[in-house]
Amino acid sequence: MAGLFFLIVTSVVMAVASFLAGALPLSLSLSQSQLRLIAALGAGLLVGSCLIVILPEGIEALSADRIHSPEPQHVHSKPPASGRVLRAEEPVSPSTPPPPPELPAFHIGFALVLGFALMFLIDRLPRHASEIFQTQTSRHVSLDNLAGQSGEEESDGFLGSLTPSPRQTRSLATTTGLVIHAAADGIAMGASATSANWNVGLIIFIAILVHKAPAAFGLTSVLMKQGLSKRAARVHLLVFSLAAPIGALATYFFVALLGDESAEGEGAHWWTGMLLLFSAGTFL
Repeated sequence: MAGLFFLIVTSVVMAVASFLAGALPLSLSLSQSQLRLIAALGAGLLVGSCLIVILPEGIEALSADRIHSPEPQHVHSKPPASGRVLRAEEPVSPSTPPPPPELPAFHIGFALVLGFALMFLIDRLPRHASEIFQTQTSRHVSLDNLAGQSGEEESDGFLGSLTPSPRQTRSLATTTGLVIHAAADGIAMGASATSANWNVGLIIFIAILVHKAPAAFGLTSVLMKQGLSKRAARVHLLVFSLAAPIGALATYFFVALLGDESAEGEGAHWWTGMLLLFSAGTFL
């Protein structure tokens, strides 16, 4: 219950901070060098927290699941002989250390590659789709495009809002990619909240928060450059700000549900480790 309360508080703080950071371009403008500096700082925190915190925590969770998984106990006895009583084998000396658990290399690699491939497709597909759409629209020249400002005025009307224009398509592709990316960041927050170590969740929260601030700022700046109104930009920004908290809460309840259904909640360790490693792949 304490982990859920911590997750709710951090999710609310992240949503408010992301919206406020994204609302800054509506009132003031930062230089490109300052924006690149903040973005580089956020990216460095994400990669550093991924390599130092998330990867070891995910591997430890998978190893803990193997340690806590029940193994069948076999009792060996000597064959009966005449006048002899069955006697069990001598127990292993307590001074003998147990063998270390084998690392699930396949699960670790699969989760990392899956997260990396998902983010790669999210980054590439919207650009590829926008390039194809631009090449298709450039082949057809209508009289409305020759009018210049008249096309912009009509797009603000009722009929223009119903017809998707190229700038609306580009804005939707940009927002969709960032929303999916933010939801993947929320997976890391939700998975870390299920672990017993609160320091991991706090480090991941700070890293994602610093990373999302320039992302929200850049999203609003790009939307404004693409010709969207301030009201439409705020709607896109609100969806982006709520993506990570919703993803975090959904991940937390997903892991809690699977942990309750498994025997003694042992499956929660496996899902926590896999989701942490998946989020590490998205950060990389």
